[in-house]
Amino acid sequence: MKEHFFVIYDFKSDSRRAKFVKTLEKYGLRVQYSVFEFFLTKARKTEIMAKLKKEEFFANNKDEAVMIIPVSQDVARKIERYGNTVDVVGKSGIFCV
Repeated sequence: MKEHFFVIYDFKSDSRRAKFVKTLEKYGLRVQYSVFEFFLTKARKTEIMAKLKKEEFFANNKDEAVMIIPVSQDVARKIERYGNTVDVVGKSGIFCV
């Protein structure tokens, strides 16, 4: 079973932000400047979370903010997308690994 979730972030440091984004890009789809969307197996989600934790992105740093927002199947069906957006649940490739 796959998990659907968003990661939203804000970093003061450009180098920290770049490192964070580089990791996220390997697993999900950037849907806004500071927002990534994911649809991953539990194992892949555990893998990315371990990498982010190892790099101390989950520390309580006053200059950083990271939110992980789970999306239930019911809520996912209600997401309204407009403009240049992609539904990662229906997308094949790295987003559904």
